[in-house]
Amino acid sequence: MARETSSSKGEIPKGALRAIVLSLLSDEPSHGYGLCQTLAGRTRSAFELSEGTLYPLLHELELEGLVEAKDGVSETGRKRRIYHLTRAGRRETESWRKHWLATAELITELLIPDAPARTRSR
Repeated sequence: MARETSSSKGEIPKGALRAIVLSLLSDEPSHGYGLCQTLAGRTRSAFELSEGTLYPLLHELELEGLVEAKDGVSETGRKRRIYHLTRAGRRETESWRKHWLATAELITELLIPDAPARTRSR
């Protein structure tokens, strides 16, 4: 199982790394290093993911049929394994997104009772 933490700059909440990787792959297929770079870029380096954490997770997702990998070439011309979501991976990603939004709303209500609710899913 992949260790679900990032660099000392920030920690990815337990259980979220799987959803984050699936979500990144839902945008476009990518190689592992590209996923690490995208995560760091989108979070302004608040979360950084090591390849040593990422590749075991990608292998796990592949064994579960959520991700497929094909040999390809990176933007720089290097041979890479390019990962993309399967149909099951897309369903899993959508399920994670719905669950995350509902959970985040509830936690926000608990931590900041006076915050305006963005949506009501209940």
